[in-house]
This record gives sequence, C-alpha cells and structure tokens, in this order.
Amino acid sequence: MRRKSLFLIIVFLIVPIITLPFEVNFGKQLPAYSLSKLNQLSGNELANRLDAWFVERLSYFPILVRTKNELLYRIGFSDELVFGQDGYAADRATLEDIIPQVDGLTDRELRFVVKRLSSLRDYLGNKGVYFVVCIIPYKTTKDAPPFDKKFHRKSFGLERLQNELLREKVPFVDVLTEYRVIQETHYKTDVHNNSFGKVLVLGNLLAHLHNKFSLEFTEKRLKKGEYWFEGANNNGMPKLLPFGEYTTAYSVVDPAPFEQERVGDVLTFKPIGSSKVRLPKTLMIGNSFMLGYENLGIVDYFEKFSRIFDFTEFKNFESHLSDNEIVILHLYEGQISFHLNTTDYWPAMVSRVASD
Repeated sequence: MRRKSLFLIIVFLIVPIITLPFEVNFGKQLPAYSLSKLNQLSGNELANRLDAWFVERLSYFPILVRTKNELLYRIGFSDELVFGQDGYAADRATLEDIIPQVDGLTDRELRFVVKRLSSLRDYLGNKGVYFVVCIIPYKTTKDAPPFDKKFHRKSFGLERLQNELLREKVPFVDVLTEYRVIQETHYKTDVHNNSFGKVLVLGNLLAHLHNKFSLEFTEKRLKKGEYWFEGANNNGMPKLLPFGEYTTAYSVVDPAPFEQERVGDVLTFKPIGSSKVRLPKTLMIGNSFMLGYENLGIVDYFEKFSRIFDFTEFKNFESHLSDNEIVILHLYEGQISFHLNTTDYWPAMVSRVASD
C-alpha cells in the first residue's frame, strides 16, 4: 500500500510538468505551452505569460490536496472524516461538533426556536397561508448507528424539538420516527439522505399536505436504477479516485411534463396540461437536502411549486411569498443549532412578534 501511495504521489507531481505541451483540463481548460514560444517573448509579455502559467497550473493544487485525503483514507486515517462500519464515513465536524450541539440545546434555546416557529405559523396563518416544518435527521439518529459507541447519541435534540412543536401545535412532518428504524436512508459516504431517504420524506410530506387540504393522495409509480455516487466531495475528497458507493436512484415511471422559471433566488415549477385537482401554490425554503424531489414527481402534485435554495434568503422570504398558500420550511437537523438557534436568519417580523 505504501509503495502504491508513493507511486501515485510521484505521478501527480510529475503530471503538471509533462502536460505542458498539451491542452488539458484540470477543472478548467489549460492551454499548451512550449519553450520555443516562450523564447520569442520578452519583457512584460514574457512575465505575464509566466505568471499565467503558474496561476493556471495552480488549479491542479486542489487535486493534490484531495488526493492526499484519499490516500490517507485508504490507510484508515483522515483529518476530515470519521470511519464507521460497512463503508460508512462522516465528516468529523458534523459528528463531533454540530450534532452534539443540537442534542445539547437547553430547554431555553429550544423555546427560543419554537416560539419563533409558532410566531411564523401565526403570522402566515393570518394571511391564509399554511406553514409546515420538515427536518431531515442525520444518519446517526439510527437505533443502531454505524459508528463507534462514543458517537452514539443518548438523546436527540430533534426529538425534543418535535415534542415542543407538537405541544405548541406547530405543524411538522415526522421523518425521525421512520428514519430511526430504517437503515438505508443516507449515503454511506456523504452527509445527505439518499434517493430512498428522499422517497420516504416526500411521501410523508405529501400525505400530510393532502390530508390537511382534504385531497386524495396517490403515490406515483417509481422505477429504480443503480449508479456510482461520488462521496463526500464537499469534504475535500477527490473525484479522480474511487471514493464513493454504488447506490439506488428512484425516479417516476411516467413523469408529468412541467415548465420551470427562475426569478432571482426563486426557482418555480408548474405542471403542463392536466386539469386535475392539485395542492395550492407552494413555496419551499431550504438547502441541498430538498434537491431531487422533481425526479420523484413532486411538481405534479401542486398547482405551482417554488423553492428557495439559499437558506440565507429565509429572512427575506416574505418578498417571495407572492400568491403561495403553503410555506414549507425544509431543514437539515444540524440547522436547528447553527441557523434556528440564532437571530441572524429569522425574518424581522417573526423576531419582532416573538420578542413581544
């Protein structure tokens, strides 16, 4: 293993040099260089060309960093990752810092969050808008998590929050109960829930909304296929080496046509044709955990479905409310601590009402 690792390191150090005469792509297109052409240059032109060479070839440096992480991973060590059973990996920051912060929230901090969520429910309710919360649990919420016992959780901040939401009658979709007993809901090599995990979330969310609006809910037929998922790229792992996993992806068998339009931070989907009764116009606010629902047919269930991908826009969401009759706050468990338990992200009108 050590000889193989040393060989790979040497290869990656040499590649930028031996590729000089060729046009290559290391994340971006790099031009070919030749000594004969450089010899024809002088003064500022030569200096600028040399400067460009170094700057452009530095784009190769992140690949070296990711390769270093991959090699360390192969021998069972990583500054960024914690390794569990059956190929599971988790970023250390989430496992050691973020999730313990969620579980360690005080009763006062939970009341802070719930009071603002209930204020938002009331504020929107007065405008005739239904508000619902959906929080995606982390993969260590399992009854038998695939990591060392020191990372097993004695209590769940998300569970305590949901109990408070229930007590304060703030509508929420309970994903936690199902996720705790079903193992295959997350990627092994990434923080996100996988395609099957998204199927469970969307099914629960749509059932909740159809029940609220007294509409019949029929699940769509799904097909599945396997693909290679490149894991943990957001944690500095490389795309060049095979860090990742084969995973199952679900999609609608007969997808209904829809059109989409982006205006600023809002991406809006609207079904085409078919006059069937659908859920009212809806706005979802969240982050990368809400991506992929279009492949599962979410658009066909709504008159119009819009989403705000950048959670920093949560504080400005009222300017995007328009004629929507449903607002879904779609979060990831860690956001309870670093987004909701602070005044930085809440809309001004909610903070004002909640502080009264």
